[in-house]
Amino acid sequence: MRAVADGLADEPVLLPGSPATRPLWRMIARSPDRSAAFVKAANRTKNLISRGQVTKQDAADFLQEAAENFGVIDDIGQDAVQSIVGKIGEATSPAKQNGATTPEPTAPTPYRFRDPAKIPRRAWLYGRHYIRRFVTSTVAAGGIGKTSLALAEAIAIVMSLEFLGAKPESEGLRVWYWNGEDPLEEIERRVAAICQNHNIDMHELEASGRLFFDSGHDTPIKLASPGAAGKVIFNEKLIAWLKKRITENRIHVVVLDPFISCHGISENDNSAIDQVVKRLAQIAVECDCSIEIAHHVRKAVRGQAELTTDDARGGSAIVNACRSARVLNRMKPIEAEAAGVKGEKAHRLYVRIDRDKANMAPAEAARWVHLVDVALANGDHVGAVEAWQYPKPFDGVTVADMRAVRDAARRANDAGNPYMLGTNAKERWIGAAVAERLELDVTNVGHCKRISSLVKTWIQTGVLKIEERLNQHRNKRKFIAPGDWNEPPSAALEDD
Repeated sequence: MRAVADGLADEPVLLPGSPATRPLWRMIARSPDRSAAFVKAANRTKNLISRGQVTKQDAADFLQEAAENFGVIDDIGQDAVQSIVGKIGEATSPAKQNGATTPEPTAPTPYRFRDPAKIPRRAWLYGRHYIRRFVTSTVAAGGIGKTSLALAEAIAIVMSLEFLGAKPESEGLRVWYWNGEDPLEEIERRVAAICQNHNIDMHELEASGRLFFDSGHDTPIKLASPGAAGKVIFNEKLIAWLKKRITENRIHVVVLDPFISCHGISENDNSAIDQVVKRLAQIAVECDCSIEIAHHVRKAVRGQAELTTDDARGGSAIVNACRSARVLNRMKPIEAEAAGVKGEKAHRLYVRIDRDKANMAPAEAARWVHLVDVALANGDHVGAVEAWQYPKPFDGVTVADMRAVRDAARRANDAGNPYMLGTNAKERWIGAAVAERLELDVTNVGHCKRISSLVKTWIQTGVLKIEERLNQHRNKRKFIAPGDWNEPPSAALEDD
């Protein structure tokens, strides 16, 4: 693991081991006879193993560290310590079913009242996405900006900055970003581009000592591999190493980018993928951290305009096992037209971020980022992301504009040629009056969507109203008339 800085002295000290073994550490520390307490702790780790709370490797590492820390090796000797550590797997064995070892099931837990005010709040860390003790995922097609977004968020988290529209829930958070595809130098380029684009002092970032990053080229991580009969074989030694590094460096957020690079399971095997994600969730719980996985989507079907998290490769297993899942989509041409984004391919540089399990928010309600090109001092051009706000329908619309549309509706009514609600007769559509006032184009689909949103809101607030009448062909149609809205005094109106 590469740390941007080694300044850890000012950080609070955490007890070694997993949450299950930390009480044993305290027991040894408080005992006047630490050698006897060590033996007692070793016996108790056997129960933890039999209940599936820790692995044998975790227990062995814990006991070895305790023996060294509390002087047990000096008291009883290294051979005695090794003998005790070597026997930790000889506890009461878990039940065996069909030849496989499985933990004994626990009894049903009855409900006990707990004051809601005393139930711990969800431990969100950043942007209502990263959260302690859970796995989260970001799903997107290749090359859309997952890596740029993940690194930008990592820097925002460790530096407690709000340049992407969200601010970390607390200061001093620590992030370990692991990229399974790019070399370290490429990660450094991206970090430099982000800092340059957002005026972040890279020396200050280094001095914080809270950002860690590694490449799969130098630090490969393969948590699981396929076994016989569809079973998943977990690399317990690597998992123990991973948990130890997270705990030692007091990591709050781990980012695995991309997910496929940290395991060897077929993504089409829903059951196996579910096991891998749930094992990551177990690690998140044991290390009290958030684990974020960046994941690819399957190939879009013909005619599919945008992707949802349901399009993640591996089916529903990944999304269902995550506490929060979000999807990235490039801006569509129609959205670019409505937003006034100019340029033939400029819309591809705008990315919407939706937190969903299936549904999409309206464009103006989604979170957006803009991909920008950053020229580094070495001559490289590297992409970075910055926050971008999709224009809302009423952006730039004044009270005077509203009054002008209302007056146009009144004049048309008085002349006996009222505007219509529907768009099938654009020459008399109320949207034509809106477009004329706001200098919009009724032949532009994006502009029409905005106009329709404005008209709908004005009808809901009483500025305009719908009246059903017979047209010249004696057919019932919906026409627009001034509503019952009472205009306040002009001074108050202008202030509003």
